[in-house]
Amino acid sequence: DCEAVCDLPCENGGVCMSHNDCKCPEDFRGPQCQYSADACSAKKLPFNGGYNCSGDGESFGCSLSCPEGIKFEFPPAPVYTCSYAEGKFKPEPIPKCVFGCTGMPPAPMNSGIKCSQYSGCRATCRPGHQFPNGQKQLFITCKDGRWLVEGTDWVDVFPPCGPVCSPACLNNGICVEPDVCHCPENFSGKRCEIESKPCLNHPRISYNARRTCSSTSCTITCMEGLQFPDGSTTATTNCKGGSWIPANPHWESIPDCEAVCDLPCENGGVCMSHNDCKCPEDFRGPQCQYSADACSAKKLPFNGGYNC
Repeated sequence: DCEAVCDLPCENGGVCMSHNDCKCPEDFRGPQCQYSADACSAKKLPFNGGYNCSGDGESFGCSLSCPEGIKFEFPPAPVYTCSYAEGKFKPEPIPKCVFGCTGMPPAPMNSGIKCSQYSGCRATCRPGHQFPNGQKQLFITCKDGRWLVEGTDWVDVFPPCGPVCSPACLNNGICVEPDVCHCPENFSGKRCEIESKPCLNHPRISYNARRTCSSTSCTITCMEGLQFPDGSTTATTNCKGGSWIPANPHWESIPDCEAVCDLPCENGGVCMSHNDCKCPEDFRGPQCQYSADACSAKKLPFNGGYNC
């Protein structure tokens, strides 16, 4: 039998039906079935309303419509056409259906906003923020041409998402960032929980030490050759809530400075000043390391009198 001839062969399973006439499978278009039908699918039309589409082997065209009572963002073209060879609807730009309100509502500060054709818009606060009503989301709808939040007096302008401090700031502190409180004068702490009462008097001066103070802190320094029980020579105490609190958490108050003996006193000896041990009656030596009996007169091999 004689067969039809297509000068350019049919592609993608197309069948040459007559001279240069390819019959394409359902999913392909073009003179040689060389284009995918999806290249100009209505799904690729950036439009949020209804449409009526038709096409041939070369192109695909759609007319647009908005639901009753809804208007176009701007007047549409009669038809938006997509060439399978190009895969793009023209002319541009393509309007959208605006649901009684022009454009999107303004996004509240510290939030993002998303809109749906049928359910209005939803504003969502950034993490660590919330709206004044304690919610993290607002549902914004268009009514009589205005954006509003049902059940509130918020219309067209919406409150910002404010930072959340949990637990809350105390003593009239203001939450300025998530979990960051700005405290009023005379209060401090993460939640403004510490009242900064002034200390009316300076702390006592430790024995054998000198003191240097400001209105909020004092530095106590041991005299030369002396130290605190923990081996340090300088200590700090701070005014908190009207009381002096040592920086060393193990102290309730600043202790007295003690003498330092580089070699420790032994056998119950007491360091009285720098490298000066006071020994018990029965011990002798710089560190009380010798028994007094080591040199008792009884050990003197002499049978007469003596003065020791």
